Amino acid sequence: MTTMDGLTMKDGRLINDRPVGISGISQAAMLRKANKQRSITQDIALGIELADDRKEMKQAIKKFLK
Repeated sequence: MTTMDGLTMKDGRLINDRPVGISGISQAAMLRKANKQRSITQDIALGIELADDRKEMKQAIKKFLK
């Protein structure tokens, strides 16, 4: 049995063991979707961080004014 680039020779026949190919358009769509999801996640994380910073700032101002 010989193997070459995911093709295996078995009993005189080529057996295709290669993974299913993805077209360039499908791959670009998946990358775009992943990028959009990452962007949304980053926006949420930045919003939470900003809210925490504002909360700390308000507490610091209250302590300063007392």
